[in-house]
Amino acid sequence: MTKQISIGKKIYAIGSGWLNLARQKLGILDESIENEAVKRMAICLSCEKLKNGNFCGAGCGCYAPAKTLQNIETCPLNKW
Repeated sequence: MTKQISIGKKIYAIGSGWLNLARQKLGILDESIENEAVKRMAICLSCEKLKNGNFCGAGCGCYAPAKTLQNIETCPLNKW
């Protein structure tokens, strides 16, 4: 069971993930965020629910590369 968060926090989490994805592409992402995201993405890549190599099929439908770069929400399958 995943933890429930408010719509405001959900919007913030989505924005945070996408902003960090842009920072990552520009090479200015904080190293600690990058390290955690690499671990999370490795877990996602080994998951049978990942679709097209990028989208979570476990209920949230999130773009995994962005979701792994935020620290508000967790994996819907509690894998990270």
